[in-house]
Amino acid sequence: MTRLFMTGEQWDDLNDRLFQGDVEHAAFLYAVGDPLAVIETEFIVGDDVTYGLPYHITLSDDVRPRVIKRAWDACASLVEVHSHRTRRAATFSPTDLDGLGDFVPHVMWRLPGRPYIAVVLAEGSFDALVWTVRHGPPQSLDAVIVDGLRVTPTNRTLTHLEGESR
Repeated sequence: MTRLFMTGEQWDDLNDRLFQGDVEHAAFLYAVGDPLAVIETEFIVGDDVTYGLPYHITLSDDVRPRVIKRAWDACASLVEVHSHRTRRAATFSPTDLDGLGDFVPHVMWRLPGRPYIAVVLAEGSFDALVWTVRHGPPQSLDAVIVDGLRVTPTNRTLTHLEGESR
């Protein structure tokens, strides 16, 4: 069971910044400990974004190596967060899942023994996937704990993926 602890200030700042304007935004969180607690947030802005639409964002080539190195240096797990500009219940898109399929094994190789968490925020909900082994399937994030308050993901993506594997 994986939980992610954040302060109310971190949670509010993340939501405020990722829902500015009408395009997708992204951030990487660095989390340490067991259970995981967020120690730093890096918002992806400016030249770090090469393409942004309401339902798609492309990061510049230097972002992923940089955040992996920062996580390595901090002995931290990496948490990827991006927004979808919708009021529908949060779920990862097929494009999101393709990108995670390419990126997660690399992160797990570079940051061995540390979980990798991907989060997608929609307006009013979020979904999350957790990888704890390099080539294993994702698992559900139990909750984000914000100042002691338990906030749970929709689990729509994992339910869909489990349905496909049957």
